[in-house]
Amino acid sequence: MSPLQDIDFKTNNSKKLRVMLRKEPNGYFVHLQELITDGTYGGMYSEFSSPMHRFSDAKIAFEYALKALRLFLGYSNDDLKEANNPCNCELLSNSDQASVLSSLGLQITPTVNK
Repeated sequence: MSPLQDIDFKTNNSKKLRVMLRKEPNGYFVHLQELITDGTYGGMYSEFSSPMHRFSDAKIAFEYALKALRLFLGYSNDDLKEANNPCNCELLSNSDQASVLSSLGLQITPTVNK
């Protein structure tokens, strides 16, 4: 089984998004998901971006994911406001997440198990 790390985000407009980092023998991959809010699948995450690129490390993969999310959110004048690691997985440390968030101009301090 591949090691995974989920990082959940909330946006200014109350969207809930998830970045899933997956480590494979040949690199790191990113899945972008959005929370389904109603209907039969309410409360589950639906993938809207499958991995297309392989990255050499988790930090680079995370940066790519954030840039893609912000582009997606920009179409609805939204942006990221909170980050949480629900399982506190070891692929990307909180300090590395904070470093990437800061480098992209986001004033977000990632939390764990919130």
